[in-house]
Amino acid sequence: MPDANFMSSNIARYPKGSVIATANDPNTKSMFFILQGSTGVYKNFKLGDEVMMKVLNKGDFWGEFALFLNMDYRESLVALADTVVLIVTRRNLSDFLAAQPDVAVNIVENILKRLSSAETELIKLAGAHGKPAASRRSKLFPEGHGSYELPLTNENEVLQEESSTCPLCGHIFSILFLISSRLRLDRIDPDKRTRYKEIEPLYYEVITCPSCFYSASGDRFPTVSKKLSDGVNRKIGPYKLDMYVKTGLERDTFTVFAGYYLAVLCAEVCFDQYQMIVASLWQKISRLYQDAGDNNLFLYASQKSLDNYLYSYEHFNISPQHMPQYCYVIGDLYARTGDIENARKFFYMAKTSPAITQQLKRDADIRMEELRALKKE
Repeated sequence: MPDANFMSSNIARYPKGSVIATANDPNTKSMFFILQGSTGVYKNFKLGDEVMMKVLNKGDFWGEFALFLNMDYRESLVALADTVVLIVTRRNLSDFLAAQPDVAVNIVENILKRLSSAETELIKLAGAHGKPAASRRSKLFPEGHGSYELPLTNENEVLQEESSTCPLCGHIFSILFLISSRLRLDRIDPDKRTRYKEIEPLYYEVITCPSCFYSASGDRFPTVSKKLSDGVNRKIGPYKLDMYVKTGLERDTFTVFAGYYLAVLCAEVCFDQYQMIVASLWQKISRLYQDAGDNNLFLYASQKSLDNYLYSYEHFNISPQHMPQYCYVIGDLYARTGDIENARKFFYMAKTSPAITQQLKRDADIRMEELRALKKE
C-alpha cells in the first residue's frame, strides 16, 4: 500500500451509493486504491440493464488501464458501502511510483494478466466463430464424442433467468434457474430417472462460470472456497483454449456436456469424498448420451459411474437410510454394462435392506425378475 505521506493529499471519501468513476468519461483517467469499504464494478450502470461484474474490497485497485494506457473506463465504479479510496492521477503518478515501486510492479503484472486473458478470450471466440454449437469440439470430451443437439427449452414457464457469482473468480453471469414447484411429473424410469413434462431438468443442473470454467451442480456451486481457485485452474487449465460456454438464454448442448465434464474435474479438487459426487455426475452424463442416442458413450459413462459408486460403497460410510437406493443404483449400472450376476446381487441387497421403501422393494423385485428371464434366454 502507498506510504502515508503520499496518501495524505490524495484520499477521497464516498458514501454508500456514490459513483466514484463513470464509464466512458473522457475527462477522468485516474486509478483508485480501495483503502476502506467495498465497491462494485458495473456494466451499463443505471441504464436499465446494468450488471455488476465484480466486487472490490480493501487492498484492491481499479482503473489501471485508464491511468497507464489513457483508455476510457469501460465500466462504472460505485461505492457499495461508505468507502475511502486513494486516487492516483497522471499528475501525481511520478510521486506515486517513486514512493511505492512494489505496488507499481503489481499493477503492471495485473495489466499483463488481463491482456493475456483478453487474448485467450479472442482465441476462444475465433475458434467458435461460425461454428454451430453442436459441431464444436474440445479435448475435454472422450474419443467418439460427436455432434449432438439435446432438446433444450430455454423459453419455458419453469425457467427463470437469474445472475450468479462465481465463488472462485467473482465473475457475475446469467444462469437459468429451474422453478421446481412448476415442474409436472411425467414418469419415473426403471433406473429411477425422474421425467417431467415439457422439460428435462438435467440440462440445467450444472452451473459453469464462463470466465474461469469452475463448474458444479447448482446446490454445490456457491459452497467452495476461493482458496481452491489455484487447484481448479491447474485441473482445467489444459482445456481452456478450446472451451467456450454460453450462459442464460443462450445455453446450448455443448455447454451442457462441457459443464458436466468440467464438474467432474472440479469435484476432485473441491469436495471431500468426491467419488460419491463424481459417481452421480457420470450417471447423469450417461443419461445425456442416452438422450443424444450415443449408445457407446452411454455405456462408457455408465461404467465410469459404476466404478465410482463401487469405490464409494467400499470405502465410505453409507447411511442405512441411503443404502437401499445406493445398492439399487449399483444394480442398475451393473445391468446396463451386462453383468447380470452382480446386478441381481445388488438388487437383492437393496430389497433386503431394513430401510427400504415398499415402492423401491417392488421395483427391485421387478428388476430381479427381468434379469432372471434374461439369463434364461
